[in-house]
Amino acid sequence: MIGLQFTSRVAKRTFSSLRTKPLHLPPTNPTFAIPSHEVVDEERFLNDGLQDFYPARPGETLGDNYQLLAKIGWGTSSTVWLARDLTRYQWQPERTVAVKLLNSCYDLKLANILMTFENEKAIPKFIHEQVTKFPMHYHTDPVTNRTTYRSYDGFGPMDVEDIANVLPKITDFGSAWKFDNVDPETKSQRQTVVTCPIQPDYYRAPEVVLGYGWDFSADIWNFGVLVWNIIEGTELFTQVQDANGRYDPKFHLAEMIALLGPPPKEVIERAEYMSQVGYPSPITIGAGKPCKNAREVFGGPYFDKEGKFLHEELIPSRKLEDTIPSLDDSERELFLSFARDMLTWVPSERKSARELTAHPFLNFGGHITMDLLEGRS
Repeated sequence: MIGLQFTSRVAKRTFSSLRTKPLHLPPTNPTFAIPSHEVVDEERFLNDGLQDFYPARPGETLGDNYQLLAKIGWGTSSTVWLARDLTRYQWQPERTVAVKLLNSCYDLKLANILMTFENEKAIPKFIHEQVTKFPMHYHTDPVTNRTTYRSYDGFGPMDVEDIANVLPKITDFGSAWKFDNVDPETKSQRQTVVTCPIQPDYYRAPEVVLGYGWDFSADIWNFGVLVWNIIEGTELFTQVQDANGRYDPKFHLAEMIALLGPPPKEVIERAEYMSQVGYPSPITIGAGKPCKNAREVFGGPYFDKEGKFLHEELIPSRKLEDTIPSLDDSERELFLSFARDMLTWVPSERKSARELTAHPFLNFGGHITMDLLEGRS
C-alpha cells in the first residue's frame, strides 16, 4: 500500500513537471500609466461597489490552472481575461480560454461578447505580438492605490483570411434567459412574458426599459445596434449614461425617439400595464435596494396617458440618416432599410435572423448571406 502511494506521488510530480509553463510577461511600466484624472473601465462603478471586482493582474496564475494574459472585457461587477490553460501537457497544442472573474453579473459590455475563430491564428498572433512584448496600460487610483488595467478592444492587425473567418458567438450563457413560448403582444399574466432586466446599457431594447415584456426579438434589437460598431466603429446611442457612468433611461428613450420616431400608442399602453407586474423575486441592481418590477428598476412613467414623452427637452436633433457617414448614398439607403427591420418599438415587427439574411444589404458579390452560411455547414 505504501509502495502504491509512493508511486502515485512520484507519477503526479513527474507529470506535473511536464505541464505547460506560464509565459513570461513584461513587468508594469510607468510609460504605460494612464493619467490619474481618467476613468478606466470598471472604475466608473466606483460608487456602486468597485470592491466587488477581483483585482486581477496580468501574469497571475489562478489555482495553478490558468495564467491571466490580458484583460479583454468588463461588466458591472466582473472582468474578462484571456488566459492560458496550464493544465495542458507540453506535447499538447496550446489552449487559451476566456475567464470571467466576478461575484455576480447580468449586464455585460459588448467587449464581453467574445469571438471564436475558424482560423485560430489570430489569438496566438495577438499573444506573441502584443501580450508578451508590451505591458498593459493601467491606472492607479491616487486615493485607494488600486490598479485597474485597460481592456483590449481588439486583437490587433489581422490578415485578410483571418478577418474573413471571424464568427461572433455569445459565450456568456450564464447570463442568458431560457424560455419557450413567449407572446409579448398580450397583456395577460397567464402568458409567459419575461420582464426581468437584461442587456448592456447601450444595447438595451425599449421593451426592457419600459418593461412591456421581451422575447427572442430583443436579440435582434441588440444586433441592430451592434452593426453601427461594426461599420462606423461607434455607438448608435450616445446619451445613454450620465456623467458618473450610470444608466439613464429617460436620455436613452429620448434618443430612441429622435432616431426612430415616437412609440405607437399600443406600446405606451402595454408599458403602463406591464411595467408594474412583479418579478418572480426581487432583483438587486449593484449596491441598490431590491426592485420588485421594471418601474422600480428603470423609473418612470416616461409618457403621459396621451402618449406624449414627458422629457421632450432631452430629445436631440440627430437623425438616423446622419449616423452612417462612411457609406455612399446607395449603400446608406440599403443599410437603413436593413437597420429599420431590426430597430422597431414593437418587438413582433422585427424581422427574424433568417429573414434578415435575405436582405439585399447582406448580398455579397451576388451571393445571399444564407447561401454563404449553408455553404459553411
